[in-house]
Amino acid sequence: MRGLKITLKSPTERIKANMDILALFFFGITLVFFGLSSHSFTLDEIFSIHVSKDWPQMIRFLWNKEANMWLYYLILHFWQSLGTSEFIIRSLPATFAVGSIPLVFAITKHLFSKKVALISVLLFVFNIFYIITAQLARGYSLSLFLTLASTYFFLRFSKNKYYKLLYILSSALSVYAHFYAGFVILSQILIAILTKKLKVYYIAFLSILIFLTPILLSPSIHSHQADWIEKPTLRNLIGTSYVFSGDFPYLLIIFGLMIIFIIPHLVKNIRTPKYTFISLWLITPIISSFLFSLLVKPVFQSVYFLISLPPFVILEAVAINMISNKSWKRLLLVTILVLSILRLSLWYTGNTRYKWVFSNNEDDYRSATNFIKSNAQQNDAIIFYGYYNRLPYEYYSDRNKLVYSQKDTPEVIDISTAVYDLGGGSKLPEPDIELLSNLDNKRVWLLLRDSDRGLLNRDQQLNVIKTALVAKYSQENSYEFPGLKLVLFSDES
Repeated sequence: MRGLKITLKSPTERIKANMDILALFFFGITLVFFGLSSHSFTLDEIFSIHVSKDWPQMIRFLWNKEANMWLYYLILHFWQSLGTSEFIIRSLPATFAVGSIPLVFAITKHLFSKKVALISVLLFVFNIFYIITAQLARGYSLSLFLTLASTYFFLRFSKNKYYKLLYILSSALSVYAHFYAGFVILSQILIAILTKKLKVYYIAFLSILIFLTPILLSPSIHSHQADWIEKPTLRNLIGTSYVFSGDFPYLLIIFGLMIIFIIPHLVKNIRTPKYTFISLWLITPIISSFLFSLLVKPVFQSVYFLISLPPFVILEAVAINMISNKSWKRLLLVTILVLSILRLSLWYTGNTRYKWVFSNNEDDYRSATNFIKSNAQQNDAIIFYGYYNRLPYEYYSDRNKLVYSQKDTPEVIDISTAVYDLGGGSKLPEPDIELLSNLDNKRVWLLLRDSDRGLLNRDQQLNVIKTALVAKYSQENSYEFPGLKLVLFSDES
């Protein structure tokens, strides 16, 4: 057509035009992968490695015992062929976490603007909640990635048939990554109802349900893996607000004030689809899981709400973008950035002096195992409470078998003769007191995990174990590690 001029940007021009988001993406990659192996594996991470190691055993276990994170375990099974070090195993969730960054940007830009999207990504990648879960070898970041994909395709559902198929697929897989993703789908159903578009989506919702039939019919859906979770209280809701705000008191104050600032705007525009969408995405998982925990079975855990972190940072970004004075806006963003970096520094350095919701160094099995290995003597034994704590000990013990003498490796003694869940989520069988009373080892190490205390009758069981050991051994020495305690019982003078 005469007079029509089409200008195509070169790759270099496109890169220059998107330098801001590319810079944030680079920061996200750096923050996620920095110090990836500096922390010891936790019990849950070791459990993930153990469950996914052997294919037939994994399939049987998932079908009968473990109803959560099926997809993550399946992927981790193949990922282990690369190795089982902290860096390699954690690179899997870190990769999914990094993949979530462009999705947060795309969703926010679609709903609001590029400026709001950039602020959202900035708040997202520097949030300690995002970083910690990105560096945890569990299915949380996979679930985040898939729920973000589900959300993106939900928003673009009517654009073409491929988006419809991708919405169904990503939504179903997100639940197989973590069951909390189902609350995001619930929020989408509510949005479809409120916007009077249920007829548009109902076939997709039904298809998702059909895809979820295997896990809903599996015996593991009725297992006791979540018995350790207690009924939530107001304190849990406050803890959740801490988690979203970056687990730092000063950030909680700033983000709390920004929420108060934006509430009148939300109330005024509550019927605007984008605000309805963001609000329901944020609050549906929290309210639904809270009510379910009170009325049916406790499942409420702050760490599971990673799926609702994106709408939280998006709302905060909208509030910040509403500030008309550019100088105040920049000052606020710099303040949030500095405080976030300060909180992140506590995590990266493993500083245990400060703790709000997240511990900066939790369950340091690596240090505890190395201490045992370097101080063990011939004929030593080691026992565990909870019993499943032998898994991370054996992992680090086997990894260091070339460093320490095998003759001085303590004999691992299982003090429960009954079967128990290696994940530690259910009630434990009673310890074998007769076995404890008949130990013929000169020294016995007892490895304890702090978070095993105060639930499912475990304090009473531990007292029974200690009483039996004190009656047999004359000396007791204790050694503290982050999240763990070692007690050495001996007859030495």
